[in-house]
Amino acid sequence: MPENPDWYELRPSGLRQGDIFRAMVGYILLPNVTISQPPDDTVKDLLEHWRGDWIVLTPSCDAETGRLRSNILLAKILPATPEVLKVAGADFKRRLEVMRQGKLNGRRLLPAAPHADPLFPLSVVECRLQGFAPRERLSEYDPGLRLRLKSPMREQFGNFVGQGFSDVGLEKQLEMDPFAGIGYAEILEASSDS
Repeated sequence: MPENPDWYELRPSGLRQGDIFRAMVGYILLPNVTISQPPDDTVKDLLEHWRGDWIVLTPSCDAETGRLRSNILLAKILPATPEVLKVAGADFKRRLEVMRQGKLNGRRLLPAAPHADPLFPLSVVECRLQGFAPRERLSEYDPGLRLRLKSPMREQFGNFVGQGFSDVGLEKQLEMDPFAGIGYAEILEASSDS
């Protein structure tokens, strides 16, 4: 299992982008939330919650200083398994490599942290599964269930988050016609040529 203890700080204090909260409940607004008027439903009917691992997407300058009055944006972390990634065998290894190289939009691979208790497995940040939690509750969360990406991995993760939010593409009808169908092998080969 790929692992790298040098990526993580155990039991961090404060709150920064790249902080990982283990076995925490994160909240997601359901699609039935109205924004034109206050909801008639109870808050419980407007939220979905998931217990699991989450990573902070909010920039450190906003998260740690308290410039934000309320919620911190999070992304769900999932174990990097064939079941989660829906591929097996050699395809699984290729998918991991594509993610390791940062070529799969919205997903980021994190190595295992063998020194964490409980063990943090090889994992995938799934930026398309965004949630939130109150800033004050995150600051109070059990430090024994927290990890922090160390520098420069934290800054690299911040670049990944920023690129994901700023990734603007052309409308389909304005795109150039494709030259050829490509897969993982072609992406990896083209990447190694540059």
